[in-house]
Amino acid sequence: MTFYDGNKVIATVQVSSVGTAATILSASSLPNGKHTFTASYSGGANYAAGTGATTVTVAH
Repeated sequence: MTFYDGNKVIATVQVSSVGTAATILSASSLPNGKHTFTASYSGGANYAAGTGATTVTVAH
């Protein structure tokens, strides 16, 4: 699973045996403004490929 902020890769992690993946990102490390976060999985033996995204606004 690869996580992006816009086009920038922020983390790449393994998908667990139950199909979950996670990463931690501190909001204090982000500049103010809108950020589109995307999680993308290329697929595998047990799970299909998929992508999901959400947009948040950071204001410090």
